[in-house]
Amino acid sequence: MTAKRVLSFVLLLLLINKASYSQDKFGIGVSAIYNFQTEAVGVGARAEIGLFNRFSVVPQVMYFMPFNKVHELFGAVNFHYRVFYLGKFYNYLIAGGSANYWINYSESHWKKAKPFSVIAEVGAGMAYGDGKFRPFAEYRYNPLWKEGTIHVGIMYYPEWLGRSRSSCPAYQ
Repeated sequence: MTAKRVLSFVLLLLLINKASYSQDKFGIGVSAIYNFQTEAVGVGARAEIGLFNRFSVVPQVMYFMPFNKVHELFGAVNFHYRVFYLGKFYNYLIAGGSANYWINYSESHWKKAKPFSVIAEVGAGMAYGDGKFRPFAEYRYNPLWKEGTIHVGIMYYPEWLGRSRSSCPAYQ
């Protein structure tokens, strides 16, 4: 998929967002990441754009630093679907993909290993809260490389871009 198509897709999602309802319209966040297979530590930044009730798109970037065995950079687009709520906790399913640039790439005996690849991901996450700041934890699995990652971070939902409890029909 070319960069022009990806940009067009993201713009389409943003336009859909303007005409649709979601409890949380927009949030930004950061995370710490651990890859179990490569034993690598990374950081991430993301935005969450609510599309429909329980459904959002989450573009993000992830960076695994040079002190790791695998030094890499990712750009990803994932979709989150909130499955259920338990008090202030909510769980969600994750599906999406990422473009990966392996910065310290070297030749490998595995034919799939390349400096640039497109990867599918699936997973699940849990978040806590209904205010501006919400911690989250996610587990994701990449079937191409057969590797799992855990993401732990915090999201910030500014009230001026979303609906506050006082304006939400559920709390009226």
